[in-house]
Amino acid sequence: MKKRKSEYCVLCGINPPFGKKGDHIPPLGIYSLAERRAAKYPFHTVPACESCNSEGKVSDEVLKLFVGIATGESRQNQDELIDAIGATLLGNAKESSNFFRNTILIDDGRGEIDSQRIGIYFDEELCKKSLARICRAMYWCHTGIVLHREKAIDIFFHSDMNVEMKKLMPDLLLIAKSLTVNGGSFVSSLAVGNGESMMEMRFFDKLTVYALIDQ
Repeated sequence: MKKRKSEYCVLCGINPPFGKKGDHIPPLGIYSLAERRAAKYPFHTVPACESCNSEGKVSDEVLKLFVGIATGESRQNQDELIDAIGATLLGNAKESSNFFRNTILIDDGRGEIDSQRIGIYFDEELCKKSLARICRAMYWCHTGIVLHREKAIDIFFHSDMNVEMKKLMPDLLLIAKSLTVNGGSFVSSLAVGNGESMMEMRFFDKLTVYALIDQ
């Protein structure tokens, strides 16, 4: 994807960008060291101010856990990915406590415990904060328009959709335009509407997240 320039930080729409490198979108932390070393492409960045670049560190760590666990079984270098998740838990006492306190075994539907599946509760607010930053940045990549920080972005998952929305989603995605970055490991699709737009974000062709954007 051709790199653009912006007069303003594309994450807040207020401050000028800081430095030349920008901020990695999606966060570089969701990739294991092996994936970074093997990459035959530059990791995608967007113009960002120093404040926005710094404030995403905590929420990006939560997203790293979420994406890693949701997509790990379909990725290569799984041992290194597990080590990266372990390092994140060791370095973040709060998330480590939440992880182990809220991890549950899932019933297989027959009254027995499924040894292959566990349920984990994440800090949803921080996870969605990181996802909203990605959405805001990719909206600029799609349209060239910088969204002001006050513009609302509602992050949701397939399980959050009602029946009507699930029926509408295939039609919305038919008119959506897609952008692929980081060797196809991340794809965003944007359907622009009147007043609101819908974005689908897909990680490692395994995890899909949606966003409703107030324009």
